[in-house]
Amino acid sequence: MADPKPMDTNTLYKIFTFIRSQWGTSDGVSEDQFELIVGYKANSDPAYAFYYTVAVATYEALLKKLGNEEAALTALYQENQQPDPANQDIAQYVLGEFLTMNIAFGGFSLFGYENFRGWMGGGSFEDTPPPYRTATGETE
Repeated sequence: MADPKPMDTNTLYKIFTFIRSQWGTSDGVSEDQFELIVGYKANSDPAYAFYYTVAVATYEALLKKLGNEEAALTALYQENQQPDPANQDIAQYVLGEFLTMNIAFGGFSLFGYENFRGWMGGGSFEDTPPPYRTATGETE
């Protein structure tokens, strides 16, 4: 049996950054951090690996049909808007969650917020110190 095709995080990150450009949110998630997040989601719930694979395949089909990345990303985004998306899984589990991720990792500043209850800023990544004082007294 052949090994499953590895998840195409480069294409997923293109989709993620396209959503960021459409909403004007900040770039609070690096490509390395993004790979950790989608990898964790796919490992925690195998359905996410399927949703991500379908989104990448749909993007690639649009790219082949339309001939350039911007047009393919625009079509993927526009065709999967509520209330009647072309693919509900792409709309909810990929585009919707990527938008939520953009807002959660600093994009809320677009709406004029400097802080909100429960948000300390930054993320919880192994290579990034916490943006708050820890039990050991370390800070960012």
